[in-house]
Amino acid sequence: LGSAVPFIGWLLLCMSSSHLAHVDPHPGNFRWDASARTLWVLDWGSNVRLSDERRRALCLLIILISSGDRDGDEAIADAARAFGVRSDNSPQLACLLRGMLNATQHHAAQDALTDAAVDNILSDVDDSVVPIVRCLATLGGLLKEMQRAIRNEHQQNMRLSLAAMWQPFAEMGL
Repeated sequence: LGSAVPFIGWLLLCMSSSHLAHVDPHPGNFRWDASARTLWVLDWGSNVRLSDERRRALCLLIILISSGDRDGDEAIADAARAFGVRSDNSPQLACLLRGMLNATQHHAAQDALTDAAVDNILSDVDDSVVPIVRCLATLGGLLKEMQRAIRNEHQQNMRLSLAAMWQPFAEMGL
């Protein structure tokens, strides 16, 4: 699955305006053929094709979040709204998106979404980006579990952030 996370980022951030992007990232949908050095992607039933405007908004969102600028709430919220995730409360929307794209060993994207639902932060999510939000939540959960396994097996605290991993693709996608 380690190869799938960057692959999905590349598809969403660089190719989703002209090609389908796979948004069902669970281990059963990816096979790594080591001898052929090929990643096989299965079950394309859940996929998206984004408008260029939405894809660029997602790229900007990734770049803003990966920069780590804690004063950029309004810019992050504006990018989120352009992407199709809306709320009237910019600081809370920015916090939600940071939480979705920066999983820790104790907090994953699903947790950020659950908190947002409980606190009624989201006022609207465009139907065209719901599969991507679901994909981000799934990937965040996988990264959280990978961090937990690394900590338990190697006594290392490693931060695995979708925003940081996908930043080079986001820059290419702008």
